[in-house]
Amino acid sequence: MEPVSVVAAKVKEARGISIKDPWRLARFKSPSEVMSMLSKTKYAGLCVLGMEIFYLLCIGYGSLLSGKAQELHHALFELIPGMVWGNPASMVWGAFYLAIMAWVSGWYIAWMHNVSLRGGE
Repeated sequence: MEPVSVVAAKVKEARGISIKDPWRLARFKSPSEVMSMLSKTKYAGLCVLGMEIFYLLCIGYGSLLSGKAQELHHALFELIPGMVWGNPASMVWGAFYLAIMAWVSGWYIAWMHNVSLRGGE
């Protein structure tokens, strides 16, 4: 039985692709190799989108609460630097602040994921 690399080379030659042409061979990578790396920009952008949706839902939910639950919810929001509940400019600042935090976190997570796949190369 022939090794897998020899069989793969024969298949690629049969398709009319030169083994010496690395750019054309790149498209024959396995789907797991191609899909395993994350785009840092795209992943960070999706983190920002998710965070902003979550932020808007939390703002809406916080305005529906009453009593002690409302006080607790507002106090948690005021952990964001510069956030004051009920001030529209402060709520915009909170959205901007959380977007920055989500971007940095998403970029870092994607970077760490990609580095772990390379195996220290």
